[in-house]
Amino acid sequence: MPNPVERTDGRKADFIDLVTGERIELKTETRDLTKTANIFVELYSDVAKGKVGGLQQALSSGSSLYVCNFSASSTAFVYEVEPLWAFIASTLANYSPVFVRNNGWVTLGIKVPRSSIQH
Repeated sequence: MPNPVERTDGRKADFIDLVTGERIELKTETRDLTKTANIFVELYSDVAKGKVGGLQQALSSGSSLYVCNFSASSTAFVYEVEPLWAFIASTLANYSPVFVRNNGWVTLGIKVPRSSIQH
């Protein structure tokens, strides 16, 4: 990030930009960037509890930036939350749901081609 950031408790956002005050939501992908052409966009962090996640969570918490970090490739994609969510919401029917089983909960999201959101 161009400015110093401070880690938060992760409930309302993951980081705060110490210069601008912007909230930042961070999602980390452990796979190498070359192994997928997609970004996983979480829709619900816990399906059974109806807890929204990812972009919807970032939007509701006032985060302005959504960062998808591919840690194995030392590459991050930074998006503005509102326009990215507007695009995803308008094209949601084009994506198949992906359920990810965790220890005690199930996450729901979609695989979005990076090429379709590079704008």
